[in-house]
Amino acid sequence: MQTMKPGEREAPTEQPATRRRQAKPNARGQLSRALILATAARHFGESGFRGASAAAIASEADLSEPGLLHHFGSKTELLMSLLEMRYSHDETKLLADRELEGLQLLPLLVTLVRENEREPEPIKLSMVLLAESISKSHPSHEFFKRRYARAREIVAAHLARARNEGFIRQDVDAESLAAVLLAAIDGLQLQWLLDSRVDMSRCFEMLVAILEGALAKPL
Repeated sequence: MQTMKPGEREAPTEQPATRRRQAKPNARGQLSRALILATAARHFGESGFRGASAAAIASEADLSEPGLLHHFGSKTELLMSLLEMRYSHDETKLLADRELEGLQLLPLLVTLVRENEREPEPIKLSMVLLAESISKSHPSHEFFKRRYARAREIVAAHLARARNEGFIRQDVDAESLAAVLLAAIDGLQLQWLLDSRVDMSRCFEMLVAILEGALAKPL
């Protein structure tokens, strides 16, 4: 072992070349991941998680199955990445507007419903996977359980603040109303997918109008 002289500093350890390369964003890899996610969304939306084939997803994305697993370690990891991407927008939107006053939350939810109405494929994916996730053995079971808990928490916080500031009646149960609003949104989405004649934006706007009157603070 070499002895260091006084005042000398130990030379920095050279990082392996592979580690240095991994730290840099790989544009080609990002494009491949995006293509795999888009392809998986169609397959999972049509056949569900269990019915979709990783080999078929890889083939459509012009990859081998080992190539797909290079980007996503497993079919389950691919599913979870897809779900995180799908639901991050709605939560980010609600959190960004956490300082809403009064019942401004309700028009915001109307806007989210309108946005979803323009994107039938992501909604179809969500409803198919949501139905599958009822089974505790499904890999997305805990994800959707946490997703609903988090969504209820965010919406209920808006409603509770409106109640505490006197914008709505004091007897309103914020947690229960949050669950009802989320149920209405997902229920309308399901009916709309089954029958496009269902105007889910109009239906939800009607519900909001009724709620705004019912929640008003008594004179």
